[in-house]
Amino acid sequence: MRYDPVSAIGGFAEFFIDRDFDIEDASDLGLLPREDWQDPALIPRNGSEMIGMCTAQAAGPELYRLFESTPASDDETAAIQAIVPFLGPCLTEGIEATFDATSLRALLAHSLYKALTGMEASKKAKS
Repeated sequence: MRYDPVSAIGGFAEFFIDRDFDIEDASDLGLLPREDWQDPALIPRNGSEMIGMCTAQAAGPELYRLFESTPASDDETAAIQAIVPFLGPCLTEGIEATFDATSLRALLAHSLYKALTGMEASKKAKS
């Protein structure tokens, strides 16, 4: 049996996004002030998280809709197509990236979950 840890992490993230958050929460990411994105809980730890967190900030509702879709469905394809324009500005200039749908979905699920839980932790710390 072969185990793909990236897909597993993405699957867990999707489960917790669905269980703990809604599309309004994802929309709130775009409203966070710049200084909130400097909170340790919201700082990306690597290049993949940087791309994903940037995309979550710019297109939280679109990412949420992706995770409402069934993998390998027409709805997933449409959701990914809606996200693609937000990915370009999140890549370092001159860098070309290619993703398959499964890997992109996993990367974005992990990043959206990290952004949503980071936003929640930041709000709690301020209150």
